[in-house]
This record gives sequence, C-alpha cells and structure tokens, in this order.
Amino acid sequence: GAMSLYHCDDLPFRLTYDETPKSFTELGAALGWEDIWTVAERTVGATTLRPPVAAPDAFTTIPMQYDGGMLQDLPGLLSEELLANDEKVLQRLGYTDDEIQQAFNWSAPMGGEPHARALLEAWLPHQTAACPGNGDNPQAPVFWDLPVGSGPGEGHDPLQWANLAKPDGWTRMSHYLAVGCISAREVCARAAETSNFAGVVHRLMWRELHRLNAIRFGRRLFWLQGPGWVERPWSWDLALVEAWKLGRTGVPYIDACMRELRTSGWLAYKGRKTTGYFLVFGLGIDWRMGAYHFEDVLLDYDCAMNYGNWVTVACIEKPRRANFESEASVADIVEAYRIDIEYKLSAEMANDPKGEYIRQWVPELQGVSDEFVHKPWAMSQEEMVKVGCVVGKDYPAPLLSPLQLSTKAEDWNVGDGDDGHLAVSRRRSGEHRVHPYDSSGRSYSRSEFLNFAASIGENEEYGENLWSESIFVPNVQKKFAELEAKIEAQEKELLALGREQPKQQIQEVPPPPQDP
Repeated sequence: GAMSLYHCDDLPFRLTYDETPKSFTELGAALGWEDIWTVAERTVGATTLRPPVAAPDAFTTIPMQYDGGMLQDLPGLLSEELLANDEKVLQRLGYTDDEIQQAFNWSAPMGGEPHARALLEAWLPHQTAACPGNGDNPQAPVFWDLPVGSGPGEGHDPLQWANLAKPDGWTRMSHYLAVGCISAREVCARAAETSNFAGVVHRLMWRELHRLNAIRFGRRLFWLQGPGWVERPWSWDLALVEAWKLGRTGVPYIDACMRELRTSGWLAYKGRKTTGYFLVFGLGIDWRMGAYHFEDVLLDYDCAMNYGNWVTVACIEKPRRANFESEASVADIVEAYRIDIEYKLSAEMANDPKGEYIRQWVPELQGVSDEFVHKPWAMSQEEMVKVGCVVGKDYPAPLLSPLQLSTKAEDWNVGDGDDGHLAVSRRRSGEHRVHPYDSSGRSYSRSEFLNFAASIGENEEYGENLWSESIFVPNVQKKFAELEAKIEAQEKELLALGREQPKQQIQEVPPPPQDP
C-alpha cells in the first residue's frame, strides 16, 4: 500500500514465507537494484517503482450521523473542548503532572503533512557533494561498528554512512513516515536528483525489508525465540529493566541514549542498536521488554521496524549456529558477549572523544574529564571526589562491570561475522588458538588450555591434546576470508546468470496417480 515503497501488486515474488527474499541483498537483487549496498542504479526490467500520488484538492466531510447515533457519543471519543487543551488531554490519558511538565519542556516536531513536506524540502538542498562534511567518517576504520561493508571511502559518500554514527541522525523523516504524513515514494522521488540518492534508497529499502519480513514471519516476530527459534536463557529482572529505561545503568553512553529517548521520543539509529544490544547481551534481559518500551515511547514507532530491528539486535531473526547449550545461564550469555559490549562502547569513545553527547543528557558527568567521561568507574576515588562525581553515589555504579574500553586500534581484532555482525576479540600477547568443538569461537593461549584441564580434574596431557587439536587464530581468519570470498564470487555469478536468462514459466507438476 501507500505506506510501502513498492506496491504489493508489482512485486516479482509472492508474499509467502518461502518466496519472499530473506535478506537485504536478496531483496535488492529481486527488485532489480544493481548493488543495493553501493549504488542506486537499476537493471533493465527492474520492478516498477510507482510515482507518488498527488494530494487531493478536497477531503470528504466527516458525517455527523453514524448508524443512527451522534459521533460524539462513541465510547472513548475526546470532546473538541478537551482536545483544545493539551495538558487536559494528557491528564485524561493518565500521565502524571511531572511527565506532562517534562513533555512541555521539550520542543517536539510539529505534526501533519505540511510540516513533513517542509522538512523534506529544507533537507533536500543539503544533499549534494558540495556540502561540507557530507560522508565524512569521524572514526578510525577499526571502530566502524556498523553493518555497512567497508564503510565510507575517500571523497564524497553518496550512501552517507557517517550519518549512521551520529546522534542527530540524517533525514529525521521517520516519525512522519510512521504515521503517513508523507510517503516513502514521495521521499524517494524527491531525492532522486540529489547526490545522496543511493543513501535514501538504502534506508528506504531496509524499511521495506522489515515490512515484508513482518508479513513473512507473522506472529513469530513476537515470540521470545524469535523467527529463528533460537533457544537461549533470559532474565526478567524488573529492577534492571527499570534502570535501563530511566538511563540509570551506570554506563554513560547507554544512559545518555535512554534519557534522550525518554525525553524526546526519538533516538538515532546507532543509539537504538547499541542500547538494545546492551539490554539483551549486557544484562541478559528478554528482548521483548525492550521492544515494548520502544513501542511506548518512540514518536516514530512502526511495528515492523521496531520488532524487526529488535529480533535482529537479539540475533534471533533466523536460526543461528551458536545456540547455547541447555545448561547455559544468563551469566554465561553476558560473559560470552562482554567483549562485544566493550567494543561497541569503545566505538562510541572513538566517535565522540570529548563526550559531548553524554554531557548533554547526563549532567552528573559534566565535570568529569574527557578521559573518563565514557568510563567514570576508571577514575580513582580521589579523582571522583575532586570532580564531584563519586560512582555509586552521584552517578550509578555500572550494572555490567568491570568494562574495559579502549580506542587504541592495536587492542582489537575485528573481522566480518554473520550477517553484518562484527567478529570482535581482544589482541593478546602470545599464540592463541581456537578449538574446533568450542561453539563460542573464542581463542585461548596454551596456558589457558592447561588451566582449563586442571579445573575439570584432568591432567596436563589432556590440556596439551586440546592445544594440539586447536587451530592457530590467523589460520582460522585466513580460511574464513577465503571461504567468504568464494561465497561472494558464487553469489555474484548466480545473480549475473539470473539477469541474463529469461524467466521461464513454472509448469505445474501433476500429482502422482492414486493407487486404486
């Protein structure tokens, strides 16, 4: 329909679980985009992208009579008099006086189609290669913690990857798109002549994938195990959930994001992904609690986008090889993903070294130096007293500790993991190996293998055997890179063959004859 970029009647596939494309790359290819990750060119015979429909000159008058009764008598309908007073409306809806005052203190975007179009028209002139800052990447390559392939290259970046790492977003059209004040087709059509059209298409196509996935997954999108049927231990600790909601986790970047969300009803892409990941893998909380909260507070709430992003963040959108054993605990999950959390927070340190975003939303940290604003727990007691921020008193102690953050590229090994998720590990001195039967994929030194053997009551020979069976980390990475390159080459070859060969009509296979 009009809420989607493509009309359902134009799609070259049926909206069934098996026939709907299962990934962003597959969807782009199926709809005729040459390479949805890099350019906005389409192939010959690409799926029709309908132009936006012009706004009507006049609207139908709302009837005063409905089924013999007045519209004003419908249950739950608010009177015109009440609607004229925002404060009374909020009181009627159950908000407290403090919540209402907080809402009035924040300047929310104006609603409606005229304001949506005005924002788009003001945004479009800035989407040219000549505009300074467009496409600049503020981070070192090792800290490009986003699913964007190799990230921005040299010069102007038409996909505007760098904007994904910024707290103020890019188009800021999501709340208007979510409630239909403007259509995806209109945004796409108006951006077609700009230098950043590829970036607009890329963002709108992700939105399209989530909408199609919501149809494909059905109610599985809301299951604890997700569409991928992933079994994992979860926590329902309401105290942890409340601390996360209020921005009281003791982790500055997470707290800044959650306070912005609570105050403004909006949060940039990077903040949504990182706070979600922290809730799921840093605290082990049922992902649906996070999804419910976002549903409650986001001005741009969209069912397909919200739950689609949450199941992706929780790594349950499809079957995973690294399912945890039945005896695994929430603590095991948290410990297994600790390095990933540390890397994501380190990426924010690299992205905002002075902590300007944190200082904006977490006033308790205003006096903390740049060195410690992302990690106040690393200050000495003397330093905490000096700057007026004692962790555990003036600012919460971190719910996940001890976190070790570093912006030194030499401290990290970063590679491509599954589906755009980075494979991260810390660089450590000495040789490290990965055991083929360790589902976590972690690397260990020889002494760590020997210590493990001793911890389970085995002798040193057992530990040495584990060491000899394991594979040297650089060899694993080399084999993985070779396999990945081979798969990528085969995928491109298959896509090329699919474009060259005419589509053949599928013949119905008659059912086998029944036994008499």
